[in-house]
Amino acid sequence: MSTNYLETISTMVEIGLGWSVLPETLVRGLHVMPFEAVRIERELGYIHHTKRSLSNAAVAFLGLMDGG
Repeated sequence: MSTNYLETISTMVEIGLGWSVLPETLVRGLHVMPFEAVRIERELGYIHHTKRSLSNAAVAFLGLMDGG
């Protein structure tokens, strides 16, 4: 079973189907294992239709994502 919804993942962990790394806002009744000096990162990307123009807000957002 595969899912990307954090709420669903949290529920699956709660009923004992596995373990996960979740945001603190989703920790309810779960055993929390403390750890130090671990940096968890997630690389994000984007796609867009190259034959359609982007709004000014979209251009600014993509500029921020590209590090500019």
